[in-house]
Amino acid sequence: MKKFLLLAAFACVTACGERAPSLKYGPAELDHSSLRPVKVNSRVFASGSFLGMPGRMLVSGDYLLVLDGATDSAVHVISTRDGHRVRSIGRRGKGPGEFEGARSFAVRSAGDPPWVFDISLGRLTQVDPATPFHPASARTLLLAGEVLPVQPLWLNDTLLVSPNFSDRGRLTFFNSEGKFLRGAGTLPSAPGTPPSVLQQAWVGGMTASRSRGLLAIATFYADQLEIFRNDGTLVRKVRGPFHFDPQYTVANAGGMLTMSSGDAMRIGYSSVVSTDEYIYAVFSGRTREGFGPSSSFGRYIHVFDWDGELVKVLELDTAVLSLALSADHRTLYASRHEPEPAILTFQIPN
Repeated sequence: MKKFLLLAAFACVTACGERAPSLKYGPAELDHSSLRPVKVNSRVFASGSFLGMPGRMLVSGDYLLVLDGATDSAVHVISTRDGHRVRSIGRRGKGPGEFEGARSFAVRSAGDPPWVFDISLGRLTQVDPATPFHPASARTLLLAGEVLPVQPLWLNDTLLVSPNFSDRGRLTFFNSEGKFLRGAGTLPSAPGTPPSVLQQAWVGGMTASRSRGLLAIATFYADQLEIFRNDGTLVRKVRGPFHFDPQYTVANAGGMLTMSSGDAMRIGYSSVVSTDEYIYAVFSGRTREGFGPSSSFGRYIHVFDWDGELVKVLELDTAVLSLALSADHRTLYASRHEPEPAILTFQIPN
């Protein structure tokens, strides 16, 4: 049941046709005109029947890795040179080299093959995009302990950090063998609400700047950005331009208290990536009432510096779900579901 609730909180569902705006819970999509967004146009970089529900992405060497929630293979490997698919790897299942809920990527050291985190199995699996994948000999790491990690990142060769759904702290730390070490960071606060529910309500994607020794969490159900030091100390918490909070109630599901939400829920940041200079976060600002399943997609990218200042807003010509940065940090890759699944590119304006 716990894994089911965890997956339900993070399901990336396919986009559907946009619905007419409704004002019962405010505007269906928040207006950015006063922020003077810079318009950027997309180019289709990769498409084809091999894509189902493309989600999180990562550039590794000459390849773009794409997680897919609706195909037999969990990871697609695409050439960054021409956009052609090289291979698709990782069949569905619980065995070695298999995936049930491929969620995110983690890179241990520069130049090393990345790891894919399976949120259902609590397991990291290393994937080398440059070589054929052999499930039986795949290198794996199980994150063990009393916490449920959400998106682990390597801080260095010996330490992992992840947001989580526990009461141990906003962040949790694991050693290189996957053993839980400690929690850190003050939890969100709401009288009478269990910590696990608060962690679900204020969950977000995480990115890091190793040279600065900083981490950032961009909240999924609010326009909030939290910046931490690598030891879990909160440096600053900043709000986006619209200042909205998660809209939810506490529900009892089979004896377990969990977050319940409906049409009033507005989506904040669905994806976040960074350089050592800037943080790029896909912003939705859409309600479930107005956009249904496509409320997780956004037409704007909020660009912050590492002091938490909103320095620029980019307006995209189509709604996207996830981002990845090119190796030279000049191009953003973005995943789209409608009108057909595709990987797009946007040139980052000066």
